[in-house]
This record gives sequence, structure tokens and C-alpha cells, in this order.
Amino acid sequence: MKGKDDLNLQLVQLRRQSRERYLELAGIDPKKVLQIEQEIDGQYEKLASGVRYMLKKAGKEVAEQQSQTLLLARNNRLAVAKVKLWPWWDPCTADARFFSHGQPVTVPGTVNYEAAENIAHLLVDTGPADSPKEIEAEYRFILDLPDISGSAWRYCVCPVVQMNGHWLTWSWIGGCGGTGLVGSSLAKVTLKVEVYQGGLLKGENGTVGYTVLDESVTDGHDDQSGFYYDSEVDGGASLNVKLLPGTDATVVVKCIAKVAAVNYGRAWVDMSTSPQFYFKVPEVHWGLSFLQELEQVFADRVRLPVSRRYL
Repeated sequence: MKGKDDLNLQLVQLRRQSRERYLELAGIDPKKVLQIEQEIDGQYEKLASGVRYMLKKAGKEVAEQQSQTLLLARNNRLAVAKVKLWPWWDPCTADARFFSHGQPVTVPGTVNYEAAENIAHLLVDTGPADSPKEIEAEYRFILDLPDISGSAWRYCVCPVVQMNGHWLTWSWIGGCGGTGLVGSSLAKVTLKVEVYQGGLLKGENGTVGYTVLDESVTDGHDDQSGFYYDSEVDGGASLNVKLLPGTDATVVVKCIAKVAAVNYGRAWVDMSTSPQFYFKVPEVHWGLSFLQELEQVFADRVRLPVSRRYL
């Protein structure tokens, strides 16, 4: 990562040197232009600090709503489990056993893990000098698959994932006239779910994951807003995979936050400033897929003796 950061810094310096040469040729004092730009950058920084201050108490309504959604979903699954019925609309009724949580995979950035309840707080913030930035928060779960007859069985794996946070993308234009540079910025959040068994990848929610957030601006525009995601409502986290019974499988759930800013811009994904901001994976529920049950019923009928097939 250090080599990549050094390269980004060199590119920024090269762009600045090139622009200063053009300004000199146009008869403009680069030092005065730089002074104005620094003043404008400082004003944007002050505005950004104000936004961050306002976020300290944000997100409460969404957090309360997601708590209620999780409670209702858990009650429904418990009711289904008691009658030992796996309905076709939600065949994943068993609970996974929490194993361990990962550490941030990429730097720079910050991820703070809470000691209980599988909650992580992410913050990734960038300007042109240190762009782009990407950070991951990760949780791992073990599925203790029962030892049943047959080879591979089709399982439904359904992580419960909730996110609550804020994103910001600002851009502005520096320099003057034809020598001005147009800024741009982007903020993106991706949910990635992978299932492994025996060290092999058995399934994933798409090669690039599920896009929770994808925002960008350019040419002096700016935007910002809160965002939230709930897999129980929005989908995008469930998988249908074939696994060997009697052998543990590992479910990896990642939140990947990426920001970038070019020339004159600022971008962040904030799931940390407010106590109500988070990436949360309360549980993974799973069970034999409805498709597997149909396959098994069909296979049993085919294996029956001819004299019994039509009884």
C-alpha cells in the first residue's frame, strides 16, 4: 500500500507542477492562485467539520427501525423452528454458531469492532492527495452441518446484515480559465458474502458482491445523505450452495467501503461518527434449500420399486 500511496502523491505533485507552468506562461502568479486555492480548501474543510459535528446524533430513527425488523424476523424464525417447518419463502431456520471476527483487510482507514453482537464501525475519508481509499470490515461464521446421508446437499445460507451511515461527495474547480482543474469524487459500499468448505470457495453473492451505495459527482457539484441497508428487507445477501454434510463450512460477510477524490474533491463513507452508525451481522441462518427437498423427493420416487411407485 505504501508504494501506491507514494505514486498517488507523485501524480498530485506532477499535476500541480504542470499547471504552475501553464499559469506562468499565461502571466499569472502561481503563488497567488495557490493561496486562493488553500483558502477555498480550508473553507470546504470547515464545512466538512460542521457536517461531521451534526452527524454525532444522526441515524437514531433508522437504528430503531432496524432493531424492530430484526426482532420480528427472529420471532418468525423461532415460530417456524418450533413446528419444524421450513416454508418455501424462508427455508433457512437454523442458527449459525458465531466463530470470530476479522480485522481490517486494507488500509488506510479505521474499523472498530464492538466486543459483542457482531457490530463494526467504519470510517473512510479522502481528499485528492491520498485518494483512493478502501477499507473492509469482516465477520466469519461457522456452519455446523449435520451428518446426513448422501453426497453434497443444497443449502440456503442467509446472513442477516444491517448497515446505517452517511456518505458525502463534494467537488469543486481550482485554478482559473483554461488552466482550471475540475474535481470529482465518489463513495461506494459493497456487501460481499462468501461460503467456503475445505478451503474451497463454494458460493458467493456475485463476483463483485451486492452494491449498497454508489454515488459520484463532478464539475463542481456536491451531494451528501444518510444511507441504510437491511438484508431482511433489501435482499442481496442470501446464497444457495452445495455443501458436504458432516463438515463445517465457513461464511464470510464483508462490508467494503471505497472513496476517491480527483483534483479538487472530498468523499467519505461514515459508519462510525454516530453511535447509531454501524455495519452489523447479528446472525447467519441456514437450512436445507427448498430446491434440495424437491430434488430429494423426486430422487426417492425414482428409487422406489415399480410396484410401489403409484401407491
